[in-house]
Amino acid sequence: MGTFYVADYNNHRIVRWFNGSTSGNVIMAEQGVGIGIPQVPYPYDLAFGRQGNLYVTELLNSRIQMFPIDKSSCVKDSVDLVQNSFLL
Repeated sequence: MGTFYVADYNNHRIVRWFNGSTSGNVIMAEQGVGIGIPQVPYPYDLAFGRQGNLYVTELLNSRIQMFPIDKSSCVKDSVDLVQNSFLL
C-alpha cells in the first residue's frame, strides 16, 4: 500500500498518511471557511494527475484547485475555476 490522502470535509483540510505511519499529517487546511487561496472549504473529492498534481474539488466554492505534491509538501500552484459545471 502507498500513500493515502483524505479530504476531511467537515474540518476543511487534506490529510496525508504515509505507508506504515500511525498518524496522518495535514498538508492543507484553513482557519475558517472562505474563498481565498489556498483555502479548501468543504473539500469534497480528490484526484491525481499524471504529472503528480493533486486536484481538490470544493463543494462550497464550486471550484477545483490544483496543487503540485511530493513526499514532503503541498504548495498551491494554480487554480482552475469550474462554475456550475459537472466533471464526467
